[in-house]
Amino acid sequence: MAILGVQLDPLRNTPPDKPSAQWHIRNRRQCSCNSQSAHRPLSPVAAAKAAGVNIWRDRHQHIVNRVWDLHQDKLVDNIDARDVVFVTHRWCSPEVNYRDVIERRQPNNQAVNVSEMSGKLRRIRDTLLDHTQYVWMDTICIDKSNLSELDEAIRSMYKWYASCAAVVLDSDTTLDVWRSRGWCLQEGAAAGLLRGISKSGKLVTIQELAIEQNQDLCSLDLHLYYRPGNAAEVLARMDARETTRKEDMAYALAGIFSVHLTLAYGEGLKSRERLLRELAIQKGDLSFLSF
Repeated sequence: MAILGVQLDPLRNTPPDKPSAQWHIRNRRQCSCNSQSAHRPLSPVAAAKAAGVNIWRDRHQHIVNRVWDLHQDKLVDNIDARDVVFVTHRWCSPEVNYRDVIERRQPNNQAVNVSEMSGKLRRIRDTLLDHTQYVWMDTICIDKSNLSELDEAIRSMYKWYASCAAVVLDSDTTLDVWRSRGWCLQEGAAAGLLRGISKSGKLVTIQELAIEQNQDLCSLDLHLYYRPGNAAEVLARMDARETTRKEDMAYALAGIFSVHLTLAYGEGLKSRERLLRELAIQKGDLSFLSF
């Protein structure tokens, strides 16, 4: 069966003529692909995302503090997230950051254009210039030396992803890497429109990217929504991923669960305890106890 040209994987076990509720529970997450991890078959919503269909009709206004204006090739403030493309990329060393952008000057003391800071930024601008005016990238759009700004950005991330024009995977972020990173779970879950940049520098669908990289679409978390009662599944999806800091797993999940959680880097796994406590208090959801 295919939807929008994306093949949907059948359940591994063929249902009986009259499948029972117990059968559905036992088999609902089994996919026929060769992945070592159990997961559901590709859903219609995930198939639509993979094919490049924008699944969100209603997007709310959320102001992004700082974005990269591709037309002016500089950073600008306070832009509606609905007009912004969010780019997910793999950090390199050294990585151009916000302080580099605002402090580096030309010999005549004029600011350097953002795209002139690195080959990666130049490539991203060349690819997206005809598609959008505004781009957000965490490294150049967040002043991480400002703890208040960092806290606000982390707590707003999920809302931004859910309202933005699109989330785009840079060519240096393969699907294999993308599905292994904790913060990227938010992107797949929240974004209404997903795209990728191919090796040739073209803007393509996730389906086309998967074909190029020989990846199974069903193994990507393109359709993950939290609702009271499925917290254990969301936690399991996150535990299969990695973050640079242990606390980031809890902070990323706070956005998916839509619970308020103050940042306290250095607390380690205690952040997870606080997350689950707030999930119980703010949402009344104790389903994580089955995890």
